[in-house]
Amino acid sequence: MSVSPTRTPCRLFVILARNAPRGVIFRRGPSEWVQLIAWDTATDTFQSGQWFHGRIYKKRCDLSPNGGKLVYFAARPYGPTRTVGESYYNTWTAISKPPYLTALALWPGNESTYCGGGLFDADNRVVINAYAGRITAHPNHRPPFRLKVIAKQLSYGDELTSMRLVRDGWTFDRNVSPASKPKNNLGVRCKTRKKEGLALLATTTDGKIGEHDQYEVIDLKAGRRTLLKDVRWADWDQQGRFVFTRNGCVFSARYGESGRLEVVQLADFNGATFAALEAPDEAKVW
Repeated sequence: MSVSPTRTPCRLFVILARNAPRGVIFRRGPSEWVQLIAWDTATDTFQSGQWFHGRIYKKRCDLSPNGGKLVYFAARPYGPTRTVGESYYNTWTAISKPPYLTALALWPGNESTYCGGGLFDADNRVVINAYAGRITAHPNHRPPFRLKVIAKQLSYGDELTSMRLVRDGWTFDRNVSPASKPKNNLGVRCKTRKKEGLALLATTTDGKIGEHDQYEVIDLKAGRRTLLKDVRWADWDQQGRFVFTRNGCVFSARYGESGRLEVVQLADFNGATFAALEAPDEAKVW
């Protein structure tokens, strides 16, 4: 089976590790397919990983501080799939080694998207967003004893997303406003992240935290504001570079002597096509 390249640009969302130059890219396109891509931000090398036919709720995913593990929340739209004597429901939270989705630990969901997902407090400590604060690992995918698992019910998804953003240095600020008013002003919320005289402003315009229609870079000294059109995700990487995704590509940028934002394209993932990929042996063990 093959998936032809999308006619419109694929969509890219990134989560960066806190203590290592690693990141994971969620590539979506066509709409019912997601691919994981590992990103070494120190060398700007990329490793294409496994594809998933369904949806991965990227806002509820997280990387361990060292970047070696990914906790993700996934859903298939086709109802439960069952094996003999055991059940895999159509939603689940799992931990894998990116860029692979092969589950090292897995907790079946409640066949809805109300809960699910998680956050790494440390490399061996994870909080799982679980309905009523109760979870049971699948018998074929039990976490190792050295992983501390905390089950906690959070709100639908925004609370989980807000916790990750605040942990990673973002600040929600009601006193900050976008330079230009978004077309859709439903639930407008602004958040900023400052770095070496610059601030990144992300404006939420659809009422969902983490889904942004508008990004801006603000030069705090000069008061200069640069609107980033069509940007899906933006942040500073572990080296302090400004990085972002747009139209299926990954970019880095800096302010040059001219005062303009100088942009360098790092990768283009629009031409990716589905390929079945078996996780290597080292990705199947903790």
